[in-house]
Amino acid sequence: MMDPEDGKGILKRNQKKKLETNVAAMEDQDVAMWSTFMGLKPRVPRGFKLFFFELFCGAAVLTVFVKHKDTTCVLLCAKL
Repeated sequence: MMDPEDGKGILKRNQKKKLETNVAAMEDQDVAMWSTFMGLKPRVPRGFKLFFFELFCGAAVLTVFVKHKDTTCVLLCAKL
């Protein structure tokens, strides 16, 4: 008999068979779980790619305006 406190003991035939089936089922579930984790890419919600692209382009345009602010002002003022 198994002593629950000790964790050691002899299993009966039906206990061993039940333990083996439970372990096999758990291994199958483990393989299925890891295959779903490894096969998926992180998904970005719809529209976020376009939003970030527009945000990046807007930042680039503002950077160009700020960089050439003095020269643009000089060119515009020279025409007046």
